[in-house]
Amino acid sequence: MQYAFLGDEIEGSTSTSIFTRYLVEGLRTGNAANETAIITADRLYQYVYEQVLKENPAQKPQFWSFGLSGDLMLARNPSQKLKKLPDEIAELLEDPKPKVRLFGIDELKKLLVEPSFHQAINVALKKLSYDDSKIVSTKATEVQAELEELQKEAETKDEATVEVRPQTPLFQLPVLESKRQPEAEVEQQPEEECKRNAEIHLQTVEECMSQMSGSLELFDTALLETVRQDLVVHLGPIAKVLIKQAAANSRTVPELYERLAEHIPTLAGRAAFLNRGKKHDW
Repeated sequence: MQYAFLGDEIEGSTSTSIFTRYLVEGLRTGNAANETAIITADRLYQYVYEQVLKENPAQKPQFWSFGLSGDLMLARNPSQKLKKLPDEIAELLEDPKPKVRLFGIDELKKLLVEPSFHQAINVALKKLSYDDSKIVSTKATEVQAELEELQKEAETKDEATVEVRPQTPLFQLPVLESKRQPEAEVEQQPEEECKRNAEIHLQTVEECMSQMSGSLELFDTALLETVRQDLVVHLGPIAKVLIKQAAANSRTVPELYERLAEHIPTLAGRAAFLNRGKKHDW
């Protein structure tokens, strides 16, 4: 924006340009972050460029950076969506049995890799750190320490200064460093070894696809719900999680029941569960 000054008074008025409007909007709303936690210069430029082009195709903003290495972080996303814990895990954490709550904490730990879950995980772990069961409270405290360490590492990355190389002479573009190694330095694998590795990889992929296909055909939703009803009598809410894990590694219904029976603590319970499986008309 530019004003015309006459003496000590400002004369006239102005409004923001299309470019400035979307620049401010991208930062204020977090739209420029593209559902990530940080707004970088690249993401902001992409957002502004797309919005300006939609409104005025004749205007094409450009982005230049000289001697810059790494992402230039401008701001945190003010509207990053935080996720709630999955209902299955929430039920495990509220279960009256300490062993089930411990299992729930293990499932909770697997979500640490997703930053959008961190706030919900932190709330749940703080509550469990005061659990009546010493084992549960200790486990919750340990996982909470891991969460805090992850958050510290993320903050350190956010606050790290961007490395700037020495300024290049005027009108001379910087030479980009190639990350590729010279061909002479690249260790070449023998042709036979490359073929063997490719065959092993292909075989592994085929086996995984075969197992996934078999599971989808055999274990439909109705069948798994029947199995859950049989198992929930013995194990409670944890049954749903165990069934998902066992189904991924089973090829037949009897095998699925055998795997699940291993989790039932009593012999009588295991026998009753396996008998239920035999009575169903699969």
